[in-house]
Amino acid sequence: MAALRSFKIIYGLLQLLLLLLLQDLVEPSQPQIHGPQGRITAGSWASFQCSASESSKDIHVNWMKNGERIPSNQTKISPTEFKGEGTYRVTSSMEILLGQGDVKSQLSCQMHHNSTQKFSEKFRLGDVLRVPPKMRLATIPPSPIQLNARVMVACHAESFYPNDAKVELFAKSASSRTGTVSSRISNRDGTFSIKIYLEVLATKSRNSSMFHCQVQRDSQPLLIETTSLFITRPLKISENSQEQSIIFLCIALFLSRVAILLFISCLFLTKVFGRKRTKSRSITSQEVRQSGTSS
Repeated sequence: MAALRSFKIIYGLLQLLLLLLLQDLVEPSQPQIHGPQGRITAGSWASFQCSASESSKDIHVNWMKNGERIPSNQTKISPTEFKGEGTYRVTSSMEILLGQGDVKSQLSCQMHHNSTQKFSEKFRLGDVLRVPPKMRLATIPPSPIQLNARVMVACHAESFYPNDAKVELFAKSASSRTGTVSSRISNRDGTFSIKIYLEVLATKSRNSSMFHCQVQRDSQPLLIETTSLFITRPLKISENSQEQSIIFLCIALFLSRVAILLFISCLFLTKVFGRKRTKSRSITSQEVRQSGTSS
């Protein structure tokens, strides 16, 4: 009986030692980050998952964005088999709000083991981010435009990502004639901008005409911006001189009225001061007479 007990104890110790050796032989796998299947529009939340096969449950998962730690929603550790040996499947998930400034941002998942080992994986947020363009459409100079003057219709599609936008500018009455792309630039934040213009002559037939600027992107709704061109008739020389004459006449009438009011005010003040002076003289003569009589 004693020999049997000793055999069981030794057998159990050998099994424990074998498990420890197998755990050391099974190397932790490199973590993998799985993001959204398609692109997420800026201002929306995106879900990410980091997973790896580990030999021990003693593991910690950290999420980082641009080197700064961010909280995770849940970390799950479940037993599984890897290459016929017992391992653990580590899965950590988190959500992050994407913005326009995340085109160049990096998300990283770090897994820390009890053996002071650290494995990490990086994910570029620009790979799943979509930033819609900011559109501006205007005429240079602004409406109303003088008849037969040259005018430039300019459309700006600014700060979009990725660089898959196609911009078109055309008049509604003549859609076959499109504008010319003057520049396509890369902004500092990783987004892109396009400027397109169309030069036209402000004839009578173009008065109140409409211009469309549209932006096409892969699998996205069409964006359209519209503006109208208003034309004004320039003044003729006779009309201009007539208008100046009316202005001069109004000024003359105003000045004459002011002069009349000043003249009337002067007469009134002269009469008032004259009466006061006459009254003061009469009082003085009466006092002189009274003083002579009393003497």
